[in-house]
Amino acid sequence: MHTQDGRIAALVDSVYANQEKQQKLLSQLSQLKEANSDLLNTIEKESQIHQEILVQMNYQDAAVQDISRKLDRFDETTEKIIDQMNEHEQISKEIKLQSDAHEIYHQTVMERMNQQDALSEKIIRQLEHLKSVIYERAVFLGEHIKTVVKPVKSFFVHHEEKEQ
Repeated sequence: MHTQDGRIAALVDSVYANQEKQQKLLSQLSQLKEANSDLLNTIEKESQIHQEILVQMNYQDAAVQDISRKLDRFDETTEKIIDQMNEHEQISKEIKLQSDAHEIYHQTVMERMNQQDALSEKIIRQLEHLKSVIYERAVFLGEHIKTVVKPVKSFFVHHEEKEQ
């Protein structure tokens, strides 16, 4: 019996040892479950954070695409403005050339007008001189005619008086 008691005691010791091991395993399993639960909570939180980051990245991507489209339109508008400025510059050059040509033409016309004015003044002086000469000649001729006509007039006046 002694052997049986020894075996039973060994079995009981073995059962206690197994129970302790089982308790340790259960405790470790409980800790693992708790750690797993914490890990799942962390993963869920990080998943939400990742989801929010994805939403934010999508929003930022849409904003970047919108900005890119606006920049493309801005580039097109800028190119149009540059083209218009180049056209304006070309037109300004043409206007300046026309203005320069007009200025030269205007100067030529003014020079001709000045020459015409000088000629007109010369003609006016010559006409005034001619008028003066004609007036002097007319006065001279008038006086000369008076002197020549006076004897003839007196002859006719005397002759008429005699006839009457």
